[in-house]
Amino acid sequence: MTAAPGWEWERHESELARHPTVHFSAAYVIERGTLEAGPSLEFSKSAEGQHFALNLHCLLHL
Repeated sequence: MTAAPGWEWERHESELARHPTVHFSAAYVIERGTLEAGPSLEFSKSAEGQHFALNLHCLLHL
């Protein structure tokens, strides 16, 4: 489980707007040697809106 603050940028014609946002995600990870991978579900909320995303989490431990 992860909660992370951040910024969301969006372009309106020639202007770039920035809004604070927060992302919450949960991942199921399988480890194979130095590689970990698995599905991740994310929810993001800002003053401009919200979204859900299904992602693939990949990490290579060096």
